[in-house]
Amino acid sequence: MASLKELFDLDFRRDDLKTHQTVCLGSNFDQDEPEVILRAHFHFDSNARYFSCFIPKTENTALRCSYLLSETNWMQPLIESLRFELSHPGETARTSSEMFFSGRVYFYTEHELSNEEQRELLVSAQTQKLDPVFRSQTYAIARSKASRPLVFVSHDSRDKDAIVRPLADELLKLVFPVWYDEFTLRPGSNLRASIESGIQECRFCVIVLTQNFLSNKGWTRVEFDAVFTKEVLERGNVIIPVWCDVSTRDIYEYSPNLANITAINWNLGVTKVASRIANIVNTTT
Repeated sequence: MASLKELFDLDFRRDDLKTHQTVCLGSNFDQDEPEVILRAHFHFDSNARYFSCFIPKTENTALRCSYLLSETNWMQPLIESLRFELSHPGETARTSSEMFFSGRVYFYTEHELSNEEQRELLVSAQTQKLDPVFRSQTYAIARSKASRPLVFVSHDSRDKDAIVRPLADELLKLVFPVWYDEFTLRPGSNLRASIESGIQECRFCVIVLTQNFLSNKGWTRVEFDAVFTKEVLERGNVIIPVWCDVSTRDIYEYSPNLANITAINWNLGVTKVASRIANIVNTTT
């Protein structure tokens, strides 16, 4: 399960820009006060900005949330730390300071706030025209259950930069849970056990078929055999092949059965490839 801090870092990946500041509220509370992370987020399409805060486990978390909601002078330096001007053809240029503030402030707190504490903070925030959202371990547990990967991405490591990482990022933008080693594996993980578990748990397996993949007689071949075994045991509709600069003959020589599965061509572009994968999954599950 992802930690609350990891979710704090991952939840806003789709934002165009964000600024970051680590502060200590020690002068207002205890001298050994843990550092709080404050961020300003900018979303260009909606012309809006909002804020997020991460508060490590500490005594009286509600008091710290209350302080950040009432003493909002920490917001402006975050906005001003990133100055930009954005314009598209035919549109009026916008600057970071001109973007609309939605009023939303996300609080990630390792100490669980009670329902009563949250209600009091919400009432207090209304006087500041703020709209706080509180996320803690209950949220992390719920997210873990909801984000169980649907798709395992099998690939050759030499294709990460050009193909696999952009594809995984695009699937995440579609709010699509993906098992991809850079997202899923942690330091110290047992590689073989983690990959086998990922193949077993995921409903679908995307295989990124390139010349690198086809020529790899080592780990990717072992991984493919495991994926194809899943295809046989679950009677089809597991493998989603993505072809990149390979021919039908190339695929047939690697695996005759694989050549018979309808593939998605990488030439369509990463956005359309991700969209087609999502459509297959959404219409099959």
